[in-house]
Amino acid sequence: MFCKYLQPQDAPIVAGAIVGACRVDGWANDFPPKFLSVIFKELLNYDCDFLTLPPATILEVIDAFPAGEMLSFPPICPVHNLKKREELIDLFITVEMLCNPVPVELVRSIDIWADRLGIHNQRLVVGRDMARNSIQRAHHEFWRNVMSSSDELNAEQLPELLSRHGTRAFGMTVELDQAELDRWEGLENCPSGSLGRGLWEFYKKRGFVFPGAIGGVNHALAHHDWLHLLTDFDTNGLGEIEVFAFAAATSPSPAATMAFLGHLSIFQAGVLIHVIKGQQYIGHDLEIPEGPVRVADAIRRGKACNRDLWIGFNPFDHANEPISDLKERFNIVGRAPNNPRPASPFD
Repeated sequence: MFCKYLQPQDAPIVAGAIVGACRVDGWANDFPPKFLSVIFKELLNYDCDFLTLPPATILEVIDAFPAGEMLSFPPICPVHNLKKREELIDLFITVEMLCNPVPVELVRSIDIWADRLGIHNQRLVVGRDMARNSIQRAHHEFWRNVMSSSDELNAEQLPELLSRHGTRAFGMTVELDQAELDRWEGLENCPSGSLGRGLWEFYKKRGFVFPGAIGGVNHALAHHDWLHLLTDFDTNGLGEIEVFAFAAATSPSPAATMAFLGHLSIFQAGVLIHVIKGQQYIGHDLEIPEGPVRVADAIRRGKACNRDLWIGFNPFDHANEPISDLKERFNIVGRAPNNPRPASPFD
């Protein structure tokens, strides 16, 4: 989960830690401190200037989040401080994913912090490859980890598809699957206003190719398209960041967090490769006035959702149900008053 366990009372030490780890001889570019300021204000009710905020030390963070202490966290079961440490490291990685190029000095600093805090995960590995300019390897590691938890990915078939078609097989239909294509085209027969019919109209309106047909996304990557309908996020670059931010906030899956962080890189920094385009994207999609606010609001809405929409959620099980009913059942709340409404998938 992204920013699930960190609480407003943690904000000062966490913000200081980000400065200590990531403001290495100054910020790599102008955007991370602006983005972080909005995230902290909107999600943790903490207003600060990441350009001037004094840094915290590793020892101060260790004292604030001692690894042996159990915390009461209603309504969730007691949570170990390691969860907060891991979310802190994910915020460090967020800074990496907003950089192009990724500074080697930043990576070294984050590695030191992660090692001292006892956090090691694949999200750190992707950042290391990006810093070494090993973009193809970072791309492979990113998609391999994003898809590792997919209930819809044929894990036995994937290695063979990758060997024949390369990393596009992670997200694209590279060989015809008529049965899969028929399943998606059959959504046309779902009732008006239902999730399934909405998805069919969503694809038809945009000229998208259904999973199962060569040139369409595969059924695993298409999973997030159902979330576009449930959340009203658009399909442009910022909308993609929003939908993956929402998903990461609903799910404890490391893959969901990886998907969000990687899409920051794809659509903002333009480092990781866009799986559909097959090349690096121009990026900077967050750099509109409302961009960071919209991402913060997506995380807020994901935290409010009472259903993990990344793991164990099969949209076809709900294809005939009204979208409005599903939104109510899963507590998918609306946008915050300060979040301007962009184009909807239904517009």
